Amino acid sequence: MLISRILAWIATLAAFLLTAKFAARLLAKKNRRFVSLNRWLHSIHIPCGVAMVTASTAHGLLAGNFMDATPTEIEIAPVLFTWNAGTAAWMATLLLALTYLLRKALKKRWMTAHRMLTALFAAVCVLHIATTGIGIDTALISALQPAAQTETDVSPAPQTASTTGTPAPEADAAMPSASPEALFAGVSLRDGVYTGTADGYHGPVTVAVTVTENRVSAVEVIEQDENARYFSRALAVIDSILSRQTWDVDAVSGATYSSEGITNAVKNALESAVQ
Repeated sequence: MLISRILAWIATLAAFLLTAKFAARLLAKKNRRFVSLNRWLHSIHIPCGVAMVTASTAHGLLAGNFMDATPTEIEIAPVLFTWNAGTAAWMATLLLALTYLLRKALKKRWMTAHRMLTALFAAVCVLHIATTGIGIDTALISALQPAAQTETDVSPAPQTASTTGTPAPEADAAMPSASPEALFAGVSLRDGVYTGTADGYHGPVTVAVTVTENRVSAVEVIEQDENARYFSRALAVIDSILSRQTWDVDAVSGATYSSEGITNAVKNALESAVQ
């Protein structure tokens, strides 16, 4: 959800300012021009630390909720305690705060521990951002790229006519090779059960597709390693595939990668069914 992403970037900005203090301190020793920068970063070090701990904790509590979740649908900490880079970064944040609070008891060792934890935090934070993305909402991307969106919406139109009756010669000629862009409605399919696999978010998604009397009558997911909460939402794409008799359906908002995994697995399964 949007507020969770905003909190994540507040924590990231605070973390950047906190780690920049170490670099500014080293630079100030070599060049007096960096003394004022070092002093300023020192003056905001504690407030930035509080902001990072607060924002990262709040982000962890809200992360895992769908972008369009209503207040009644929001769950607290649905993924906070799952073992991933985000959880590791949050734990490193708490340990950084703890070493600072215990600095008098740790004496000279606290700075060494603090710096080592800073390096660990930076590494897992970069890994977390790399695996989850920068978090720009797809609606914002579409608004910034209207031309690209228009081309995407228009391009399937010539193929839609093939769903209403006998395929046009061009579409019919493309079917034996099971072109990934082609629709399967109106195409001659052999009856049977076919399996297909495609990549989801966390790994391969395998489906069994049943063809009866030249129609896809059932799609069953037989193997997947996705997050259960997200995958339960992604399953809605199966209803769209069956009702429209096409794999050219929209991904499910909030479970894009998982739903695309199902769609592509259906597409791969039906490559063997085309007559």
